[in-house]
Amino acid sequence: MKAQGNPIILAGPTAAGKSGIALELAQVLDGEIVCGDAYQIYEGISLITAAPSDEDMEVVPHHLYGVMPLDTWSDAATYARMSVPVLEEILQRGKTPIVVGGSGLYLDALAWGLNSLPDVAPELREEVGSMSHDRQLLKLLELDPLAYEKIDRANRRRVSRALEVTLAAGRPFSDFRSDWNPGAPRATPLHGWRMPFFVLQRDPLELHERIDRRVEWMFANGAVEEVIAAPHAGATALKAIGFRQIRDHLNGVISLDEAMEYTQRATRHYAKRQRTWFRNHSHDLALDADQNPVERILESLSNGDFAGAACGSGQQ
Repeated sequence: MKAQGNPIILAGPTAAGKSGIALELAQVLDGEIVCGDAYQIYEGISLITAAPSDEDMEVVPHHLYGVMPLDTWSDAATYARMSVPVLEEILQRGKTPIVVGGSGLYLDALAWGLNSLPDVAPELREEVGSMSHDRQLLKLLELDPLAYEKIDRANRRRVSRALEVTLAAGRPFSDFRSDWNPGAPRATPLHGWRMPFFVLQRDPLELHERIDRRVEWMFANGAVEEVIAAPHAGATALKAIGFRQIRDHLNGVISLDEAMEYTQRATRHYAKRQRTWFRNHSHDLALDADQNPVERILESLSNGDFAGAACGSGQQ
């Protein structure tokens, strides 16, 4: 099949099988795969982030995997800015960019752009970062009750970001989120692209089994050594699941078996949050991983279901 005119997004929870399906889709569409994951963009942690294998990367070109130094700060806006030129270059060569990942906010930023956020001075970021998590939450509740209500309060990175923006802008972070605040202006599609947004789904019990097996494989194939080789990871990269658990083991806090068990548990919880995100945010087509997802994507593209449509029609 000839290449499509716009990028395609293939999203879904971790361990759902996105990489394999994207690989098959790329071969049919004369496509190239682009990272849509908050942590797979970092160099040196391909195992604990479950990045595509070297063998997969030899089948079709892959972009933005392992390109960012571990000590570099990143967020959704940074990701969108660095992804757009890559997508443009692929399109200019007549290929189809297939953006693959499970980081919902990052993919939303790429598909729509973000309402303009203020720059955060390093000094302010450091000040917020020095606060305890409880202190950050109390401050966010004081300054932006809507953000406090809507945000994943267990996710320190997101709480920190909301508080940083609130303090830097002098107005609530929720003002910048149209999905939280109906009165906020909606961002517009980047460069006029209409990106079909597909979400891959699996039965939760099956997904949990796949997660557990994958974590076991990671630990058996060098995940601990990967963390040992990354002593200077920055605040963003350190959020990758497995980092803290393996460091706790290396510091003698927990056993290796406990580190693996805690990594499995944290990954299962993360997958649950991902499923909730994609269920509550607009997408075009939900795909059962066991029901010929590639065929369904190709059928939808061939039928022109997305031509000129508003992004995020939420078809099921």
